[in-house]
Amino acid sequence: MPTIQHNAAQLIRLYGQALQLEVDQQLAGYDFIDEQDRIRYHNMQIGQFIANTFPTACFERLLAFSRLYTWLILNNDLYSFYSPTQLMPVHQCYEHIISGEDGGSSFDELCQLLAKFYNEMQHFVTPAWINRFNYHLREYLAGIRWKAGLNNTSARPLFPHYLYHCEQASTAKLWIDFLEVAMENVLPQAVLQHSLFQRLITLSNRIMLIGLEINAIPGYVPRETWGLQALLQTQKQYSSPVAKQALVDLYLNDVREFQELTATANCFGEHNYLVQTYLQELALWLHLQTYAVD
Repeated sequence: MPTIQHNAAQLIRLYGQALQLEVDQQLAGYDFIDEQDRIRYHNMQIGQFIANTFPTACFERLLAFSRLYTWLILNNDLYSFYSPTQLMPVHQCYEHIISGEDGGSSFDELCQLLAKFYNEMQHFVTPAWINRFNYHLREYLAGIRWKAGLNNTSARPLFPHYLYHCEQASTAKLWIDFLEVAMENVLPQAVLQHSLFQRLITLSNRIMLIGLEINAIPGYVPRETWGLQALLQTQKQYSSPVAKQALVDLYLNDVREFQELTATANCFGEHNYLVQTYLQELALWLHLQTYAVD
C-alpha cells in the first residue's frame, strides 16, 4: 500500500510538471505578456495546482482544464478594469467560441485559447454537459460585466443583491462541472435537475466564493478593491473583525447545510452510489479550496 500511494503522488507530481511545461509554452507565444509576467505566471505553478486539485484525473483531461484555468487568469488580469462597454466586444468574441465557431486566425489569443479548451473537451463530454457548461460560462461573463459596472459608480448594492451577482460571476460552477469530467463519469440529467442536487451546487458555489475571500488563497486575485467584507463594513457599520466574522458565520452555516444534505442524499435510486461518490469528491475539492476555515 505505501508503494501504491507513493506511485500516485509521483504521478501527480509528474503530471503537474508536464502541465506546467504546456502552460509555459502557451504563454511564451503571447506577445502581450512581458517577461516579468511570464515569471509570475510560472511561479503560480498552474500545472501543479491543477494536478493537485484533481488527483485522480487522467493527463489529457487535466491538460484541457489547464487551458481554461489559464484563460480565466489571463482574462482577469487583462480585463479586470474594463467597463461593461469595453468588455462587450471581448465577450462577443468568446460568444463565438461558445456558440461553436472554431477560433480561427481572426480571433485573438484568448479566444483561440478558449477554443482550444472546447476542442479538447469534446472528446470527454456529452452535448448535455457542454450545454450546461456554456450556460455557466455565459452566466460568469454576465456577472463580470455587472460587477465591472460598479467600478464607475460610488453606489453600492445591498449585500444580498451583491452576493447574488458574486455567485453569478464566480468560476466555481465551471470547476464543479469539470469535476464530473475528472471523475470520468458525467452525471445523468435526472440527478442534475433534482432540487436537492441543485441546492448542493448552490451551496458549493457560495462556500468556495466566501472561502476565497476569507482565506485570500494564493493565486486568487479579487476583481475589485472592495468585496463582501468591505460591503458589510460599509452597510452594517461593522468593524473589520466583526465583518470578517459575519462572513465566517455565513460560510460555516453553508458548510453545515452542505454536510447535512450530503448525509441524507440517498434519494437518487439506481444513481445513489454514483451521487455519493461524486459528493465525496466535491466535498474533498471544496476542502482543498478553502482549507484555512475550520
